[in-house]
Amino acid sequence: FAGEPAEEYERMCKMLPLVSHLQPPADMVPIRIDRFSPNFNEAEKLGFANVRPLDAYSYVYPIDPSAMRNLAYFFNFDYQTPQNVDEYARQLDRAVHEWIAVWPQSDLFSIDTGDHLLIWDLRPIAQRPLTLLSDKARLIYLACESVNHPRQLSAQLGIDVDTITAELEKLVAMQVVMHDGGRYLSLAVQVGDYSPAQPVLDRFYRVARKLEHSETGVAVHLDHPRARSRRLVPARFEVDGNSVVVH
Repeated sequence: FAGEPAEEYERMCKMLPLVSHLQPPADMVPIRIDRFSPNFNEAEKLGFANVRPLDAYSYVYPIDPSAMRNLAYFFNFDYQTPQNVDEYARQLDRAVHEWIAVWPQSDLFSIDTGDHLLIWDLRPIAQRPLTLLSDKARLIYLACESVNHPRQLSAQLGIDVDTITAELEKLVAMQVVMHDGGRYLSLAVQVGDYSPAQPVLDRFYRVARKLEHSETGVAVHLDHPRARSRRLVPARFEVDGNSVVVH
């Protein structure tokens, strides 16, 4: 768009790796001006210049340019103030296509057992494959399933703002919560109605087997190591001390 802040593209680049488990866009392309849109009707006011029919029309309709303008629906344009979109959008374009490439095997999902929240991180940026939350941290994470502010969370959960903010900043550092504009959003998708697709399930079992003999942190035990279910449900997970049992 005319006059858009180039730094917003850099900000979006930092966000995309956090959401690589969510369905990506089909592509990233420049905008196009269509007849009847605000960018067409108010082109000069919105910073566009030299709005003209797409070049393709001239190959199909050998008519006078003024008549072509009345016929066309799609238009090219210039900017009143020059801006090098290709330069500042290039990094985001690469990030979008990387998102498209990794998405089939990328996931970030959670299982709530009632006392504990298990966060499985299978994204390329994962710092650890499994995080176990309990008590206040669990309640705070669940309350951020919709965008929330620490003051709202404090009123909702009865926990002081400083404690909430400290817990959230830990989760932001682990990249399982997004922080933007003073508000927070937990990123893991709860297993229930949702269950990971088969490529992710294959990765999950491989990762879980590696954690079976973990000497630090949370150990994982698979009841039937050779069995592979096609669906994950919360009832299959149990927490026993520092061990997670997958039935």
